[in-house]
Amino acid sequence: MKKEYKMLICALTVLLVTMPLIVGVTATEDESNPSGNKIRQWFALRLQQMKSRIAWFFKSAENTVITGTVTARSGNILIVTGAGGDRFNIVLPGRWNIDRQIVPLSDIDQYLSGEVTVKALSRTATNEKGITVTTLIAHEITANGITLYAVLTYNIKG
Repeated sequence: MKKEYKMLICALTVLLVTMPLIVGVTATEDESNPSGNKIRQWFALRLQQMKSRIAWFFKSAENTVITGTVTARSGNILIVTGAGGDRFNIVLPGRWNIDRQIVPLSDIDQYLSGEVTVKALSRTATNEKGITVTTLIAHEITANGITLYAVLTYNIKG
């Protein structure tokens, strides 16, 4: 994944977490300040857009299991090649729980070798021109007899 996309994902995540705080603080400011109102409106609009995108993803997301061989990892993208030769680019969250320890993404390479089974949330969208895009976000990886669990702000069942 390109550095720009990683930065965008990180920025959106930070905005998602901090937006309610910023909107709450700025809402108590003097209402007679027109530039302050524009800033609040801008933040509120961006927050609504992010909520809409997240809701869109989760509305039709499905649990998917991918079994294959780790081909590579680039930043937060794990590339797995399945038995049929299909390649899957899987988004990896930034922190993982391994044997009662929290491990940053940068330290999980030692666990990701050989045959892996990845449980991920999957969402597929097809545009009017027939182009299909599938987003995969990993939440559990089993490799070499060790299971890694993503540290997320939500719990996944099903």
